[in-house]
Amino acid sequence: MGSSIRRSSAGRVVALGLAALLLAAEAPAATFEVDGTPDTVDASPGEGICADVAGLCTLRAAIMETNALPGADVVHLPSGHFVLSLPGQGEDGAASGDLDLTGELTVRGEGADRTTIDADGLDRAIDVSGVVSIEGVTITGGRDLGGVRARGLQGLLARLVLDSVSVRDNEASGAGDGFFAAGGIAIEFGSLSMRHTTVSGNRGDFGGIAVFGTASIVNSTISTNAGRCRDCPLVPGCTPGGAGALAAVAGTVVIRNAAIVDNDCPTEGGGDGWALNAGSGGLFSGEIHLGSSVLAGSLCEFAYTSDGHNLVAGFDCAFSDPTDLYGLDPLLGPLQDNGGPTPTHKLLPGSPAINAIPIEDCTYDDDGDPATPEVPVATDQRGVRRPHGGRCDIGAYERNSCGLGAELAVLLPLLGALRRGGRTCGLGANLAPLMTAYRARENAIASGGVR
Repeated sequence: MGSSIRRSSAGRVVALGLAALLLAAEAPAATFEVDGTPDTVDASPGEGICADVAGLCTLRAAIMETNALPGADVVHLPSGHFVLSLPGQGEDGAASGDLDLTGELTVRGEGADRTTIDADGLDRAIDVSGVVSIEGVTITGGRDLGGVRARGLQGLLARLVLDSVSVRDNEASGAGDGFFAAGGIAIEFGSLSMRHTTVSGNRGDFGGIAVFGTASIVNSTISTNAGRCRDCPLVPGCTPGGAGALAAVAGTVVIRNAAIVDNDCPTEGGGDGWALNAGSGGLFSGEIHLGSSVLAGSLCEFAYTSDGHNLVAGFDCAFSDPTDLYGLDPLLGPLQDNGGPTPTHKLLPGSPAINAIPIEDCTYDDDGDPATPEVPVATDQRGVRRPHGGRCDIGAYERNSCGLGAELAVLLPLLGALRRGGRTCGLGANLAPLMTAYRARENAIASGGVR
């Protein structure tokens, strides 16, 4: 029980009595180990000890401490379900309602399948106005104002990094004090970097993600989000808008090796809306650059730039790159646990996405600087190595060249190197029974025998 706090090496030097040497140095980082699931406030924010009145270091207490301290801090969340329960929308110090993250901070969970931050219909779940990285958690239960917002304040841009995060089942009925009714993620005067992350099942005017700023999305899935679209060119005072998956309202969004699947945004008139919306065609206009990605069950609005090697199930998204594939069923499995940190859509046998990208094009811009060379996309969303079979697959999922799923692709490095011979894979005796059982299950799934 009680606070568990570890200081960096600089902090330990202070403890040894050399504080004078550090007065001019940057403040040391603090790591707070959360050890309680109740939603309670910190007893004395800024003193460097995470503890509520009962001595527990709760999630809210840890956030309040980091907001009050200088330096880049870390909050470590163990496995567990952390439910927000203190009412009070509109408060910006994390003392009630959503968790307000105002400083430089990393929130690190034990994995999206093990650590959950649940707003439980109370408010938005997380509101970022600093430089924040969130890793290995599920964010859910946001109501009225959505799941996560990154909002720049007083001329400073907010920066949000999501790595191995699931943002699911949040809803925005209005924008509140912000710009967007975005169900999943809203970026307002800020930036988003998203890796190995799934945004799914969110609802709002913008179901999945709305960006007024910049975003880089790599090895991620945006699926089954629902927006509310307006298509009203002849109605005075009505501005077209909304999106199921993502909208670049202003600024630039770059998407690489993503799966954008089954997002919906019906218009107020009952027609089909748009999964992807680049700007509004009016006062604001954004750009979406899409490359090496699967787009299925979706429509597009306004202009896009193709970075090549996209697989589009329909014909409505007007890309011009000759490497793009149109009108083909990508043959995707349902959104589910296929191994790795977050849910994905598995590429089924025969998918045209398999081995569709030459290895020299398996790259992405990791720093946002067009003057620097792109770097290889070394893994897929699950962490499985790219490429298999000498070429990369389109989308967030890399199918093993021998038809192995994530379960074996992750297991094989631990059991021994995979020996290739011709078009088959020679497995040792210890793996042969496992492989036979896995292929039988895979065939049953493909034929509809297993759900």
